[in-house]
Amino acid sequence: ELADEVRVVITPNTANLEPLQQVRFTAMVEGSVSQEVNWSVVEKDGGSIDRNGLYTAPANEGVFEIQAQSAKYGNYKASAYVIVSKL
Repeated sequence: ELADEVRVVITPNTANLEPLQQVRFTAMVEGSVSQEVNWSVVEKDGGSIDRNGLYTAPANEGVFEIQAQSAKYGNYKASAYVIVSKL
């Protein structure tokens, strides 16, 4: 299987949440048999995401970057963005 055909796609690409709300992200690894990804939040105060893509917004407002990295092809990853604001 050719790694240069690989592309990671996150759904949704952006999400608008209130503080402490949750949203589930899904990642698809196109061109790979292995669909496993490692989720992370770039900012240290940007909330948390579990291994199943369930993101919990922080208590603070801001824009935060979520990353999904292919577990098999570590140099392939994608980002999604969360806008956390009080309504």
